[in-house]
Amino acid sequence: MKSNIEKLFGSILIHNTEIARATFSRVNPEWMTLQIHKDWYKAMNELYKENSEIDMLTMMQKLRELKLFKQQYIIEMSNVTNDFGYVNTESILNSCDYEHRVRQMQIISRDLSVEVNGNQMSVDTCIEIGEKIKNTLLFETSSDHQTNEEIIFEVVERHNKAKNGEPLGLELGWSCTRGKIILEEIDVMVVGGRPAMGKTAWMVSAIKKMAFDQNKKVAVMSLEMSKQQIMRRLLAHITGIDSNKIKLGECTDEEIAKIYSVQNLDEWKNVVIYDGSMTVMDITKNVTQMKNDVGCDVYLVDYLQKIIPSKNENRYQEVTKISNDIKRLTMAMKIPCIALAQLSRDSARTGKRPTLPDLKESGEIEQDASIVAFLHRPEYYGETHNDDGDTLEGKGEFLIGKNREGITGIVEMDVDLKTSSWNDPSAWSKPDPAPTYTQSTLNAYAPNDENPF
Repeated sequence: MKSNIEKLFGSILIHNTEIARATFSRVNPEWMTLQIHKDWYKAMNELYKENSEIDMLTMMQKLRELKLFKQQYIIEMSNVTNDFGYVNTESILNSCDYEHRVRQMQIISRDLSVEVNGNQMSVDTCIEIGEKIKNTLLFETSSDHQTNEEIIFEVVERHNKAKNGEPLGLELGWSCTRGKIILEEIDVMVVGGRPAMGKTAWMVSAIKKMAFDQNKKVAVMSLEMSKQQIMRRLLAHITGIDSNKIKLGECTDEEIAKIYSVQNLDEWKNVVIYDGSMTVMDITKNVTQMKNDVGCDVYLVDYLQKIIPSKNENRYQEVTKISNDIKRLTMAMKIPCIALAQLSRDSARTGKRPTLPDLKESGEIEQDASIVAFLHRPEYYGETHNDDGDTLEGKGEFLIGKNREGITGIVEMDVDLKTSSWNDPSAWSKPDPAPTYTQSTLNAYAPNDENPF
């Protein structure tokens, strides 16, 4: 049976140049343990840098040029490409990475065992080994093969795809946010709100938009509510039934039948809910497991300050460390994160819209986030009508305060907390186009705020 490394090389060799190069760009040379695979990697790397095709013929020629050629390599290369059925390249890459991390952990565990069982255990050495364990589990160490010319080519290629309407990242799913927020694979988006603003309801709506409407794989880290509570809210959102009626046993037979009617929707397989207290390490384990099992397009955290810190410090330092680790995890896994954040009640005394400085007391969340948005419901503070005389009942604001390479400003939405729904405003009868903002409009809700960029 072929090893995962052999499957990986076989996949590269049988696919066309575009797929082969895309796959090889994600291969970590540290995955290679046998000399034959190290030599193959060297040859492939040279072909990659030369922008040449990668196949058996070019590989043999390059191995000869590098004086690495052996007759046995022809036989072995033929073996890895023969009887090659369908393979999930993403799964193979994940498996190779996992096996490498396991080997690294075995080496580190031996070092730790030697230190602990020695005559004089050094605390500093144990802490250093602990850092190695964390880095091995959390962070990627693949080398960068790309030249500046290749990076420029990719930038232009992505531009052309965007011009042709191809998605370049993950959309939140609301028409009113289309074109404003696109999550790329290393983005962390923080959605902040004071108590009772409907943060969990917004998250439930986002899950529906991404998992059901866009068929994306969504991992949900619920640190405050149980799986059953999150599911109850999801059912309320999808069926339109008041979640309190489901909770209190007040549903009619028709409503129960409606709940059962959505029980077997295929889209449920796109949602995996993890609940309970978690550290960043626990979140890493869950996201990695889902990524390897079924794939993962985005992971959500409810909420950031509920993550258990790795060590006891003052609260500012703890939250800063958590935020830093979430950012590093996202960059390593290449899976975007949407993290909810709790704003203090003190910031709500005036009932004004939240702004970026409201995050200052919560560690360096703003610095680590690519996008920062806030949720605000004026009616909660007794505001019944806006300046134009329109009712604010059931209205909410999605405030984009920071958005690297994107637009900022106020997005009005309809809110129904009974069904955990944040929806496109009723005025949006069409999904396109998104409204444009002038610079004065963009900064209207935070005129005295510092430049987030």
